[in-house]
Amino acid sequence: MVMVSSLTLERSDAKAIMNSINELQQGTNLLNKEEQWNGFNVLHNESGRINALELGITSQQPSDVKTPKVVFLLGEDEFRHEDIPEDAYVIYQGHTGDEGALYADLILPTSSYLEKAGTYVNTDGRPQRTRACLSSPGFSQDDWMVLRALSEEVGQPLPYDTVEELRTRISEIAPHVVKYDHIEGSGFEQLAHKPNGDRNMNGTTLTENIDNFYMTDVISRNSHIMARCTRELNPLKEFNFKTNPQTWLTR
Repeated sequence: MVMVSSLTLERSDAKAIMNSINELQQGTNLLNKEEQWNGFNVLHNESGRINALELGITSQQPSDVKTPKVVFLLGEDEFRHEDIPEDAYVIYQGHTGDEGALYADLILPTSSYLEKAGTYVNTDGRPQRTRACLSSPGFSQDDWMVLRALSEEVGQPLPYDTVEELRTRISEIAPHVVKYDHIEGSGFEQLAHKPNGDRNMNGTTLTENIDNFYMTDVISRNSHIMARCTRELNPLKEFNFKTNPQTWLTR
């Protein structure tokens, strides 16, 4: 199995890296159609990107978009600050509050994943359906409810009044997303393993993309448990945790 970070594939020599990986399939079991086995994996740095791709949504480069007067941050706390114009009106829709909330001129509070029914797709492509286990605090609402209310304000009301109606629409756009606990064949292995001859890497070191594994999103950055893991475990990430087992036994 080979796992590659999506940020590695954003390097200037990404094609050469991919071709080097594709060479590994020759004489190995990295890709085996007979056994329906694809051992090549891309680990995305943002879960939202995976969700968008599942629904067939792609984004433009910031340089291709006209200077916006209004920026809507939909649960977005990981962004490049320079992409937001200084004179833009910033709306933040989300929970817990982080970078996006600090930038916002208007905050629309919504429920976290623990406080709403939702559909999620795991790293292996397996859709799962969840239920709320906590009540949403204050006047916060589910994301789809806020968007439904906003659609009325702009004169384009969305035709969804219940979460079931919303799931029906999802099934029309992406039927595989409502096949719960089922992995849909993607055909990705037929597209990702075709070397094009370029193997000239730029010679720079492959760097670690995440400095602190224990705080990678708005929820973990506000967790006292993750703060303790950061303090005690993150300094040891370059070492084998079994190096000094006695230390961990005493803890």
